[in-house]
Amino acid sequence: MPNKAINIILFMYTLYFLNNYKVFANDFIYYRGEKKEIHKVDTKKYILLKSKIDTNNPGKSIALFSDKLIDHGTIYLNLNLNTIVPPKEKIKEWIVIQTEDKEAQPIKDNEEVLYESSFYCTNDGDTIGVSHLFYVKLKSEKDIDKLKQIAVDNNIKILGNNKYMPLWFVLACDKNSKGNALEMANLFNEEQEFDMVKPDYLLEYTP
Repeated sequence: MPNKAINIILFMYTLYFLNNYKVFANDFIYYRGEKKEIHKVDTKKYILLKSKIDTNNPGKSIALFSDKLIDHGTIYLNLNLNTIVPPKEKIKEWIVIQTEDKEAQPIKDNEEVLYESSFYCTNDGDTIGVSHLFYVKLKSEKDIDKLKQIAVDNNIKILGNNKYMPLWFVLACDKNSKGNALEMANLFNEEQEFDMVKPDYLLEYTP
């Protein structure tokens, strides 16, 4: 009986360790070829919106967060991208909000929200923000099937590749992906199947 109890305790400890390691494993960035520890800032959020922002006459999307809004901008997909994405999908608007309400309805449940993720900070106190995009460079054209399979497995969209640098692909996360863009970029990096993987850092929040 004592041995059985010990085995159960060890099993539960192993599950706890694996679960917490999985969370911790995403809390880093690759910076100049090395892993750099970072920490999630749950009170600061990047949100990709379905509707267009009109700052003079706030529409439904921005009005929902107007009391928390601290930044906003627009993402344009590169015109040099080989893509089948419709023109209206090439322009997306985002906001950054500050929130302290832990009991509020999850942001991603809002129908106007296409994607949301937390900001991060480094041990030096620098703030890092990442959009819903990240970039993957293949080692060769033959690796496209690997790219597609990992993208499908994690509910990630492949938006296209660069016309002049065809090994570079742009990928996009949404609220149905299995992680945010930084976590998915880390996952692609850990696969060690690709030449390079880079998150799309927000200009004002680059490490």
